Parts: sequence; C-alpha cells; structure tokens
Amino acid sequence: MNRMRYHRIVATCCCGGHGSGARPGSFFWPSTPLIGTKPGAIPRTMKVGEAQQTHPGAARWASALYVKSISPSPARFGTLIQTIGADDYLGERIRMTAYVKTEDIRGDGVGMWMRIDGKDRSSKGLSFYNMCDKPITGTTDWKKYEIVLDVPKKKSDSIFYGLLLYGTGQAWLQDVKFEIVDHKQHVTKMPSSGCSAFKPR
Repeated sequence: MNRMRYHRIVATCCCGGHGSGARPGSFFWPSTPLIGTKPGAIPRTMKVGEAQQTHPGAARWASALYVKSISPSPARFGTLIQTIGADDYLGERIRMTAYVKTEDIRGDGVGMWMRIDGKDRSSKGLSFYNMCDKPITGTTDWKKYEIVLDVPKKKSDSIFYGLLLYGTGQAWLQDVKFEIVDHKQHVTKMPSSGCSAFKPR
C-alpha cells in the first residue's frame, strides 16, 4: 500500500520560541512554487530562499529551498514550513522523506520535522517529530531522511512539515515525498526523556 505523493515546499519562514514549527510569527504561502516575504514575519537573523542546489538523481525540481542564519548569534530559530490537508491520509500511517544538505551548522543544529494537527485548539499537535534527538550539525552532503507518523482518522485536519535551523549556518531541503506505509512500520517518536536540542532560549 505505497501510495506516494510529492509536495513542493515553498520558501516560507517561521520564527518563534519553540523548536516545533511554533505558531508565534508563522505564516504560509499557497502550495505553488513561490518565494516571498511578509513584513515582520521573518526574523532579521534568518533568511529563506531558493537556490540551484540539487541532490544527485533529482529530477522533479531544479532547485532546493534553504534556511540560513545572517547573524553570528541568532536569537531565534528559522524554519522552512508548509502545510497540506490531511484528508488523503486519514487513518493511515505516513512516511515523509526528503533530502537535506547542511553547511557549517553550529549550535543546536538542523532538523526535518512533521506535525499532525486537529481541527480545534484542543487537538493541535496530535503527533509530532523534529529530530531533536539526532540533530544535523557541521557540513554534510545531501542525505535522505524520513519521519513516520500516524494520522488519526477522526481528528486530523492538517499536516505541517519543514526544516528547522536552530543556530548558525545554512541548510537546504529538496524532494519532499509523502507515502502511506504499512502499520507494521515503526512510528518515529520524540524521546520520552525529552531533548536538549531545539529548546527555547
């Protein structure tokens, strides 16, 4: 049961005090390949955009999106962020895969993330993972990462996803895919003991 879909994430940035696709200051573009800014939404210490960077074998898009620090000591984090409706995945277990590349990442690091939200405030963050237990640091070539989460049938409304930078350096994201997988696949879980990375400063 591997129904796969590709999604073109757009250069959208969110800033906030939590390493989880935080709501303060967040905003979104339509699911078309646009780049833009909104006054006050992108922190002065971070920048997002599109660059001619592709992982080997990439065929669907000729560019990748990036998030980078433009300050030696950014006060907040930056994240590429996008959302899609959950209707096609209700009651399913889904796997998000994407390619990530980093350059000179210092600080807490970089994490690909995904979050399933419900229709009301009481059911926000039904499931979530952001790589806080294994952040990417330093300089790394293109590598494929994955996250597996459940999409509850009765409550789910939206799927948020992106790439988080908490520190300095630059990170690129490309070739985002979602596919339905068997429920025998292990769900990617946040550590029960918590994480030292991506915490509010």
